[in-house]
Amino acid sequence: MGREGLRALWLAGFGIALRPEVALACAACLDPNDERRGAFLITALVLSALPLAMVGSLVYWLRRRWRASVAGASESSSGPGRISR
Repeated sequence: MGREGLRALWLAGFGIALRPEVALACAACLDPNDERRGAFLITALVLSALPLAMVGSLVYWLRRRWRASVAGASESSSGPGRISR
């Protein structure tokens, strides 16, 4: 992209910043009297919580595996004749 292309891109971005109503996703999502407003809100909340739940599940699973491997290592190091504390 040349110098003129970057200038055109910058001017387009600046123009959109001055007129934000052009960039709205849809009019139905922002209408407070629309019956779909509740569904949109619930969907937005679910999609916001989903990545947090996925990362939390992964951390929980890794922690359980780590604890199981540490417990298995301590049992095997004690040997059959030793008493582990």
